[in-house]
Amino acid sequence: MPTSNAKKQGILQQDWTLQADLDKKLQFPDIVQTSLRPDIVIQSTATKRIVIVELTVHWEERCQSAYELKKAKYTDLQTLCKERGWQTWLFPVEVGCRGFPAQSVWKH
Repeated sequence: MPTSNAKKQGILQQDWTLQADLDKKLQFPDIVQTSLRPDIVIQSTATKRIVIVELTVHWEERCQSAYELKKAKYTDLQTLCKERGWQTWLFPVEVGCRGFPAQSVWKH
């Protein structure tokens, strides 16, 4: 059986750019028109891939409901990106206000 020394490329070994909604309003990339401002957008124009990350900090008892709300809020944006030919991932992530990472953190 022949062996190959070629390294397998991971998803982030392309021309990725990262934008974060920190000091100024994040402008979503020109893939679709939207007024939504996710916390982090990672995109690769060459491979037409985009990752949308939305962070929420809630009481630990409300993390699951916060996850569902954020997922619902950004699902249409994810769908629009996919319709424009972009592979799109949506990661709503919750951290409890006392520092407890919710299940969404461990899944993603």
